[in-house]
Formats: sequence, structure tokens, C-alpha cells
Amino acid sequence: MVLTPQLKQSIELLQLPTADLLETISRTLEENPFLELPEDSGGEDSPLRGSPESEAQAPRHEEEPDSATSAPLNDMPPEVDLVHQPWGMPEGDDDYSPIDRAVSLTTLADHLHEELGLLRLDPDISAKAAFLIGELDDDGFLPISLEEAARDFERITSTGPAAPEQWQEALRVLRGLDPIGVGASSPQESLLLQLESRIQFCPPEERKIHELAEKAIAEHLQELARKDFSRLKKCLGCSDEEVRRLYDCIQSLTPRPAALYKSSPTLYVIPDVFVRRQAGRWEALLNPATVPPVRINERLVRLMSAQGNRSKEMSGCLTAARTFTHSVNQRFETILKVAQAIVRRQQDFFSRGELALTPMVLRDIAEDTQLHESTVSRAVNGKYLQSSRGVYEFRHFFSSHVSSASGQAVSSKAIRTLIREFVEGEPPDRPLSDSQLAALLAGKGFAVARRTVAKYREQEQIPIASLRKKIPL
Repeated sequence: MVLTPQLKQSIELLQLPTADLLETISRTLEENPFLELPEDSGGEDSPLRGSPESEAQAPRHEEEPDSATSAPLNDMPPEVDLVHQPWGMPEGDDDYSPIDRAVSLTTLADHLHEELGLLRLDPDISAKAAFLIGELDDDGFLPISLEEAARDFERITSTGPAAPEQWQEALRVLRGLDPIGVGASSPQESLLLQLESRIQFCPPEERKIHELAEKAIAEHLQELARKDFSRLKKCLGCSDEEVRRLYDCIQSLTPRPAALYKSSPTLYVIPDVFVRRQAGRWEALLNPATVPPVRINERLVRLMSAQGNRSKEMSGCLTAARTFTHSVNQRFETILKVAQAIVRRQQDFFSRGELALTPMVLRDIAEDTQLHESTVSRAVNGKYLQSSRGVYEFRHFFSSHVSSASGQAVSSKAIRTLIREFVEGEPPDRPLSDSQLAALLAGKGFAVARRTVAKYREQEQIPIASLRKKIPL
């Protein structure tokens, strides 16, 4: 099969997440004079207006009442109202780009430089501390030695060697900045720096616990990691209560000082589809806020025809504009078709939750929609739907199946949800092993092997039983 430019463009637009699509459309509008947005971009000039499904796409505010048991599920969260918003361009802001939705954030380096600027320091020390800030990794650790930093600093600034004491002072300044623990060489050293800072200011009655925690981190890190409470009590010479309190103390620390400072901006999800309850069934409806009403500028087309200006360049622009609008429209038709097929199969999920998730694979939706599996895969990639139960990626609804005792197929995600529920309700000092979890699942009618339980537990990012063990109160 040969991919024509038009088909290639349709495929590329289909697999784009909404935010990237809006940016692509914004850029194309600037490049092609034959494309425009209507003055009222939130009005009736939707690119899908006039198609057979167009009436079903506009979310209705007056939904049919349902039974008393499911009534709470009918309402969308009131604070999320994207339905009446324009597709992404605030009024009066011609320079706005959808990429501006990303929030500006303060990085760890920005925060530290700001703090450093508030200190009265010797200029040489300040310059060296600023250089060390630039050498920190994403976790806030200093991965190089002071000797390496000194050599790099001399090479970059073309300055002579400095006394080692100056670099020691610069490191001390860095480690005195907030968050405490920044500039450490490892998580262990970071924890010790945090405890050292706390010990200086904690009440006398808390000092012993902090000192025990400091000794445990410095000398018995392996026992801490394995939660070997008996050996810790013996090595530290403390009681059960003191071990519990020192654990609480350690758990209140931050192993990675840069945890609150992300190196990349938070990406916000824009739901492509709303799921609403209508006539007793859940239905998928396109979110108009994500459907940019891009269209052909017919006035420019008529002007070009009237003047007889049919240059090769202008004709190419007009052809590209028509191909682009067709590809955009086709993208939303495909996404809606796939979403409707997903929702039809997952009626129980939207009514009852995760345990009612129906097993489903890409092939099932491909057969329902008469689309190719690869097309379905592109349509669900990076797309989200918003329901009264929350916002879910389309791919969330695809899972393999596990057979129950009655022979009924059950979604593997439903089994994972059960495993998480079992773990959340387990005794803190006697966590459930994988074999015990398998036995509990068997009691519910699901024959799941221990290895499969271990796989599902790892997928849910649940640690092994020994690492979930807690000190009894």
C-alpha cells in the first residue's frame, strides 16, 4: 500500500494528542491564507456540522432522569465546563498559542539561585556556589566531586586554581539552602543532612528519636530497607515504640530533595470526549472545546477566481487547505466512532466502576467500527474521555481477560483492582503474600496463578509483602 500525502496527513493528525493538534492547527492557520476560524469560534460553524452524527455530538444540558441508584452518576463535575469554551484562542489575543496552556514553573535551579542572591557572600564563594547549582542532577544531588567541579570551573571561566577551602565553603552554602539535603552526593547523605538540621531545633524529648534515626540511616541502612525490626532493636538498643517512632521520623524525610521541583512542566489533560447518560444508557459525545472550527476562507477563494489568479502556488495552497480541513474532520469522526464503540462495550464500568470493566482488545473495536486495528490504535493513543467517574485515557479500557469459576471472562484490570483492595485491607504487621492473594481471589471465584498475581501486583506498583510490613502500634 502506497501512502499518499493526503493519507499520510490524516494518519499524522489522527495520532496527535489534542494539545499537539491545536498547536498544529494554529501553525497551519498562520501558514495557509485559505484557512480561517470563524469570528465566533464557539458558534455553530463546527467542522463536523452537517454530518449525520453532528446532532449527537453537541452535549445536552438537560439529560433524562435515571433511577435513584444511578442518579449521582448523571452529573458532570460542575467546575469543569469546557463545553462553552472556544477551542483554544482567548478573545482579543491574536498571539495566543495552545502551547501557552502549559503553566510556567520554578525549577530547582531557579529557586536555589534566587535564594543564593539573597545572601551576603564573598563574590568568589557566590560564583562557585552558583556553579555547583548548575551541576546538580534532577534529584538535587551533586554527582561530581569538588575536585572535578573545581577543574571544570577553571576551564570554563579561565580562572586560576582556588583554595580547596573556598569550594568547601561554597558546598556548605549550597547545602544550607532550601530544600535541606540539596547538594548531597546520595539519598543516604541527603537524609542525614535533613536529620542534622532537625536535631538542631527539635525539642529535647524528640532529640533521642532523631539521633536514633540518624544512627539507623548511617549504620543500618540495609536493615531499614528490609524492615528487619528485630535486628534494628538489637543494634540500636531501643524499644518497639522507639523503633516505630524513628521509622515515622525517617518516613517524614525526603530522600530526593528535588522531588517538589519538576524539570518539565505539568501536562494537563484535555478530554476529547464526554460520557453522558441519556435514555438510560451511557453515550460518548465529542467535547466541542477540542473541535476547532477551521474552515476554507471562501471569500479569498471567490476573490482569486474573480481575478483569474490561478497561480501554481495559490492553487497548491487551496488544495492543501481543503486536504487539511478534510483530515481534521475525519480525525474527529474517527475518534467519536471509536469512543462510541468503547462506551457501548463498557456500560457496566460507567455504572458500577472498575470491577465491572469488560475485557476488550483493539480487535474488538476494529470489528465494531469496521476500521483497521492500526487505525483504532492511533485513535486511542493519547486520547481521553471525561465521565462522572473521572478522566480516563482510551487505552484504560483495553485489557486481557481472566476466566472466573463460572467460565465468565473478567477483565485483568478488575483482578488488579481486587488485589489492590485486598492489600489496602491487609493487617499492617502481616501483609499478604502473593500466594495468599491468589487464595483470596480463588475465594471470589477467580482462578489466578501466584505468578500472575505477582505480575498484576507489580503492574499496580505494589511492593512485595516484606516491604509492605509496618511496625504494629
